[in-house]
Amino acid sequence: MTKVKLVAHKILQYTRASRVDGWYITAVFFLLGKWYSTQLLPFVESIIPLIGMIGIVSTGFWINHVFDKEIDIAAGKDRRFFDYIKPQEMILSSVIVFLLCSALLLYVNTLSFIIGVSIFLLGVTYSAPPLRIKNRPPFDAIANGLGIGVLPFLLGWAASGNNLTSFSVTCSIICGLAVVSHYFFYTSFDIETDKDCNVRTSCTTLGFNRSISTGVIIYFFSLFLSTLLLDLSVITIAFICCIPFVSALKLLDDKMHLNFLVGCIFLTWSGVTMFL
Repeated sequence: MTKVKLVAHKILQYTRASRVDGWYITAVFFLLGKWYSTQLLPFVESIIPLIGMIGIVSTGFWINHVFDKEIDIAAGKDRRFFDYIKPQEMILSSVIVFLLCSALLLYVNTLSFIIGVSIFLLGVTYSAPPLRIKNRPPFDAIANGLGIGVLPFLLGWAASGNNLTSFSVTCSIICGLAVVSHYFFYTSFDIETDKDCNVRTSCTTLGFNRSISTGVIIYFFSLFLSTLLLDLSVITIAFICCIPFVSALKLLDDKMHLNFLVGCIFLTWSGVTMFL
């Protein structure tokens, strides 16, 4: 295998080790933050911080895979990327990617850099001992809301050079609630597997029915807040199509091409609604 093919193969394996639905959600909430801050989406000004954010979000997924390797394999999940990437290499790659992406965000502005570092530190404490808050309900759900909803929105807002305001924080909290509802939806499918592996989450604590009910309640609560506080804005429309699409991705984990197709449809549709 030539060096070019080897690098391409490594990139493919790291892509497989990333949660593509997480990419889609964070990208949409970042763009929403960008849109609300300026009412514009300039390509060059958006693409640099967006790449930086997605890179940092990916490091969180990689670190999570390293510390969940044995549990995931025992649960029958596809972790063949570990045949090509050693756990130590994945940790090192996470640090390198974090440093590079942090440099991109620092180039944008200091506040974006601080938010990016916060996303990384949250990802580490979520997965790595001794804290490992992913097994400390309800902090697992809260961490998902912060890392995939609240902070990406605030990063999109800050990337335009604006300081945080009460309005931006309110919008980010609504985004976080939507992500928490998504977390309850897709994690509920893993309840039995998590119990067999002695993994404690919010969903294993609540059970399947109550997890789904909690997700539905939080989802509609986020819609209610969006309608009440933001007056049926574009964020409400994006929510309506966001969560059902990305929750469906959980059912397509074994079909990467369908996963990618559904994700692209979701991202395109949500992007279009931002201009309605």
